[in-house]
Amino acid sequence: MDDDDGELARIRARLAQELSKKFAETTEVVTLTDANFDATLDKGIVCVDFWAPWCGPCKAMTPAFVAAARELSGRATLGKLNVDDNPRTARRFDVRSIPTMIVFRRGRAVDTVVGALPQREIVERVRRWVSDS
Repeated sequence: MDDDDGELARIRARLAQELSKKFAETTEVVTLTDANFDATLDKGIVCVDFWAPWCGPCKAMTPAFVAAARELSGRATLGKLNVDDNPRTARRFDVRSIPTMIVFRRGRAVDTVVGALPQREIVERVRRWVSDS
């Protein structure tokens, strides 16, 4: 059983690294952690995708999230937080299902949606707060 747990941990780490590399290739998506989360919220409108490398819908939404980040570049910060690696922040915002996307304005959560979204809907949800800030 311990060998299975170790193998699972290695697979999760590899998948997390691969996915992180995919969305880190664009400067528009910020990799968020428990350590940098609060400092990132000071950047105005921030949209956070709470995800995990083993989550199929999370993986499916990543390209849409990256494309939305490019479209919103300069108007909002879009970031991804791996809930497996950063459980403190996930608990703080009561993230129980993933993917969960939370939009923050002036450091306060103003919109939350659970489930994978297409690019258009991600952009619309964030733009609602960009134009209102």
